[in-house]
Amino acid sequence: MIATHLKGAFTKSPLTGPAEISDPRWVLANKGWSWQVCVRFQDRGHQRTYALFFKGTEFLDERYAVLTDACDTQTYSEFDLGSSGAMRPGAVGDPGPLY
Repeated sequence: MIATHLKGAFTKSPLTGPAEISDPRWVLANKGWSWQVCVRFQDRGHQRTYALFFKGTEFLDERYAVLTDACDTQTYSEFDLGSSGAMRPGAVGDPGPLY
């Protein structure tokens, strides 16, 4: 779900190469309580971090991460931005299905 959403959000400069995703966290964001994940990736030679906020399958907000998102303090796992968007099998902190 997240990989598909990111492909739609980054149509002008598609995300390629290795990426990492944080475990989902329940946070109080600008639009109320929601799940937050942070995704790290390379963009033209620079590491970028993108924060996504969602409830169920609805994305409520997204942006390049800011300090208050606390993305720098999270633990990350490999994230496949390819066709499946799946984390590698047995990844540490694998959140399993998000309902």
